[in-house]
Amino acid sequence: MIVPRAAALAAAVLAIGRLATAQTCPPDCVGGGRNPTADCLVEFGGVQTTDETCFDGSPSCDSDGRVDGVCTFGLSVCLNVTGDAACAPGGMTSLPSVRPARSATARLLSSDIARLDPSQPGCTAPGLAVPLTTSLNGVKQTVARLVVIGGAGKKRDVNKLRLTCQAQVVGEGATVKLLIPDAAKNRNRL
Repeated sequence: MIVPRAAALAAAVLAIGRLATAQTCPPDCVGGGRNPTADCLVEFGGVQTTDETCFDGSPSCDSDGRVDGVCTFGLSVCLNVTGDAACAPGGMTSLPSVRPARSATARLLSSDIARLDPSQPGCTAPGLAVPLTTSLNGVKQTVARLVVIGGAGKKRDVNKLRLTCQAQVVGEGATVKLLIPDAAKNRNRL
């Protein structure tokens, strides 16, 4: 029967989604705030520091491993991280905010965080896409400067994160063809 298979598939997808957001912060979580008594409210997993640079397609930092105009950092955001003697997690009643609000990367990260329960420990699924900047003048690096702010009562955890995506360096004499869909479609109108 089709209905029981579809229901089983939907239940499996839901369970996997819950597991992805129920995970705890990896042992190498990085706090990005300056107040040690609040720095466990929001921490980052999957990165070595809060200032990361990646080349598109590099297997050491681009988790999709493809040269596709996007660096997918293995970043996860973790809330209420335990194990830090200087900080007692908990007490968050609302989700952390991500700034600047006009940034597409910040909005993407904010929607990932929205799947978490701020009163419980948990992490977003790893992976945050930072696209290269493309224009008619070529491809340029993108620097996503994000601020993730969490709070519990009078405690405030302000975390700064800088993710830089750079174009893959191509050998001398090689030709790289990059098609910018909107520019190609509207070439005659420019």
